[in-house]
Amino acid sequence: MTFTVGIRGAGLAGLSLAQAISARDPSVAISLFDIRDRHPHLGRTFCFFDDGIALTPAVPRYSWSRVALRGNGFVREISVEDTPYTMIRGEDYFALALQALEDAGVSFTWGCRSVEIATPSSLLVDGEVKRFDVVIDAAFRTQDAHSLLWQSFAGEWITADSDIFDPECAVLMDLGDSSGESPVSFIYVLPTSARTALIEHTTFSVRPMDREVHLAACHDWIERNIGNRISRGAQEHGCIPMGLATHAQGAVLSLGTMSGAVRPATGYAFHTIQRQALEMAELIISRKESVALKERAMTAIPRWMVLGDILFLKALVRSPSKGSVLMGSLLSRAPSKELVAFLSGTATFREVFRVWSSVSKVSMMRALVGL
Repeated sequence: MTFTVGIRGAGLAGLSLAQAISARDPSVAISLFDIRDRHPHLGRTFCFFDDGIALTPAVPRYSWSRVALRGNGFVREISVEDTPYTMIRGEDYFALALQALEDAGVSFTWGCRSVEIATPSSLLVDGEVKRFDVVIDAAFRTQDAHSLLWQSFAGEWITADSDIFDPECAVLMDLGDSSGESPVSFIYVLPTSARTALIEHTTFSVRPMDREVHLAACHDWIERNIGNRISRGAQEHGCIPMGLATHAQGAVLSLGTMSGAVRPATGYAFHTIQRQALEMAELIISRKESVALKERAMTAIPRWMVLGDILFLKALVRSPSKGSVLMGSLLSRAPSKELVAFLSGTATFREVFRVWSSVSKVSMMRALVGL
């Protein structure tokens, strides 16, 4: 008898799981259901420190062997040749992933009016019950989530009229001033040649910021650092929960953002979702009990790492004006090797401890109590 899997959500998490299952056991019948039209998130980019485990069928568009960090009183560059900082364009990922899965016989239903989890083995799709051996929730809706902070961002591709950028170095953070609404604010620069780059403004804020707020900050930065002799291209916009308080509950198996795949302190999720998908696929194919599946899905990021991240976020929430100082001390003082491992989510407990130790203990304690 054919083993069947139903997945709510055909974004990065749902597609990653379908890819992982299909690659390991093509006999499994996989069905995905989404309220969006085909090709969601086409304007997005996925960035990560590449350690070679990515499931993506897309060849990365660009990678950088160095990353830069800047703030008040410091400028720092770090070599990341062993785990280059890498970008995949959303249109590349989704187009290739969807085509490969459709060729493999995976079923997609797009534009659903509603998709709800009915039971651990059934979905309610536009009022119709659809039954499977296993149901996975890979959907995420911002309006259903409560988070300590939100990583909110928008940016645009620009082309300058002269050689300005270093195409070997990505600027991960050019820190700006803190505010009551946004404890952390920074510009993110991904150059793809000496003249072209994605310029993006990002905030860690109490609520998602409007696209126009971010784009105005980008334009100000461009005017100060590049000038007006540029042409503007495609834009992107989004938000990511940092310290999500509404993880999936109950007996439902979940994957992706709602299962804790987003790193609270950084917002990185691409690699965590890949690891989740690989582990969950192995358990599904081996027909493990659903309890084992749920336990594995919910431990994508070590709990001790999450606790440290949450403590930092609470300091930002309680003392938002100190955000740039706390973030700046971490970025400027942490040992290079440990900092890269920390950002990528692969750090050991000892490495994470060394990174957090770079932040002034007095400043952190004062921030936590709101002084």
